[in-house]
Amino acid sequence: MTNQPRRVNEPQNIKIKVRSAETLPTAALTVEPRWSPVFTGESVTLKCEIQSHSNWRYQWYKGSRRTAVSQPQTNTFTIRSAADQDQGQYWCRGERDNRPSSSQLSNTVTLRVKAVVSIQPGDQVFIGETATLTCDIQGGGVSNWQYSWFKDGSSTAVSNEQQYSISSVTESHRGQYTCRGTERGTSHSSHTSDAVTLTVSEKPKPELTSSHKGAALIGNPEVLYCKLDQSAGWRFYWSKDTQSPENETKTETHSYTISSVSVSDGGQYWCRAGRGTPVYYTHYSDALWINVAVLLRLCGNFRSSLLCEQECIKCHMASFGLTDSLPKRRIILYIFILF
Repeated sequence: MTNQPRRVNEPQNIKIKVRSAETLPTAALTVEPRWSPVFTGESVTLKCEIQSHSNWRYQWYKGSRRTAVSQPQTNTFTIRSAADQDQGQYWCRGERDNRPSSSQLSNTVTLRVKAVVSIQPGDQVFIGETATLTCDIQGGGVSNWQYSWFKDGSSTAVSNEQQYSISSVTESHRGQYTCRGTERGTSHSSHTSDAVTLTVSEKPKPELTSSHKGAALIGNPEVLYCKLDQSAGWRFYWSKDTQSPENETKTETHSYTISSVSVSDGGQYWCRAGRGTPVYYTHYSDALWINVAVLLRLCGNFRSSLLCEQECIKCHMASFGLTDSLPKRRIILYIFILF
């Protein structure tokens, strides 16, 4: 037997393919709502989508940090109520147990929060009234922000406070106002707010009316109305016989009710409205006379009704608790004849 030379296996060429980052699955990041910026308090949802493969776990990142933000590993990241600390760049990546074990990094989405302006007592104010404009950027603390107020598109700030207060409004204050916040010590800023319009009007004058035309009968209810065609937030002040702030009656609504009219309720009435602290008052209304009517029933053989002067029937005053001082008030006496 011939010994055959031992055959040595020839080395095989093994090709190892290294998959570059460009061939990893792509992660695409979108945001809802699609408009930018978002307002403070709005809900924002980021969505990370990877078209190929399955069973992805999603990692969420903010800014330049390589540490994932605390968030369930789902493909959506929801901010329930956007605040200033939520501003910044967001991106995502997918991870899985099988190959490929990760996706590419997604595109970035920049979230910026918009300042919101409010006006107290309202966007319509009156000459001499106090108006307060507030620039609201929620979260992070007021001390972190430097506020800037601008009027009518000017680049020069009219105030650097969060609340811009105008103590006595004049016609020169009417116009459009915007605000912006810049974080102190950084270049981080909010978007400029939408413009709000401050309307300045002359001091208003209410109209005073009553619930009944003609005289008010003793014992019946009577309601006075102070009509003011302006914005809300007013309280109402009522004067009788003289315009005396010390003796005014205040109501929260524009009506004043006399539940049971008596002789002493007859006379002149005025009303005015006020709001704010310190209180800003409107003009007084024109005077309204309340005439009190006394209903007398006399026995007789007459088949008619008479409107008499008070002096003619003094003999009947006692039964109504009336006195000789009545001529100082406007009292109308109705005599209804019984038959």
